[in-house]
Amino acid sequence: MQTEDQPKRGRPSTYTTEIADAICDRLAYGESLRAICAAAGIGRATVFRWIACHKEFRDQYVRARNIQADYIYDEIIDIADDVVDPRAVAPARLRINTRLRQLARMTPRKYRDPRR
Repeated sequence: MQTEDQPKRGRPSTYTTEIADAICDRLAYGESLRAICAAAGIGRATVFRWIACHKEFRDQYVRARNIQADYIYDEIIDIADDVVDPRAVAPARLRINTRLRQLARMTPRKYRDPRR
């Protein structure tokens, strides 16, 4: 067991509120966690560890994911509205259905598939 006067073992955390804010801002605007982590040079496991260890980040992350769901929903409307060529219907349908499945998994109570 470690006492207060013993140094902590392992590598120090790189967590800062600035990094947490940047991650959550980018998530809220539809960017994937995988892309955010790749650009920042941070592993997804690190972010998940921060979520487990920092309550304020966990709360902020949950809010960002909820905002992201609304952003994706708005994106679905834009995709549907932008279809003017009949040949673009199938690709648009694929993009829309992919996002609908993502929403149903992210926020099942809010964006569940009514057909199921």
